[in-house]
Amino acid sequence: MRPKSILAFERLYLLAILIELARVGAQWPQLMQPSGAVLLGRILGAGVSLLLLLLASRRGRAWAALLLGGLFLFGLPMAAGLFGAGNEPLTAAVTGGQLALQGVALALLLRLESREWFASRNAAH
Repeated sequence: MRPKSILAFERLYLLAILIELARVGAQWPQLMQPSGAVLLGRILGAGVSLLLLLLASRRGRAWAALLLGGLFLFGLPMAAGLFGAGNEPLTAAVTGGQLALQGVALALLLRLESREWFASRNAAH
């Protein structure tokens, strides 16, 4: 049975992914210009995040959780650029909400029950 912190991690991170997909849907016309590469990148990024999330939260793969944390840290400087002047306040607010959800979700993995669960799952493999 998965601990409560793992369940909360999964739900919060999944919510952040769903928000990203909603943003993609809302920005579809802009993302298609000029070649659609940005659209493809955002959809692939959400797909990779979902795969890593499921590997970490359902299979107990610690490396997937570490990769999610690394991707989060890698994306922080890029997301910080959305909070500058000249950007839409709604975009900044939604991005800030996504970052908060991801940060809290990843912090739940540092709880003792989460670490013990990952250790027991990875010792079996």
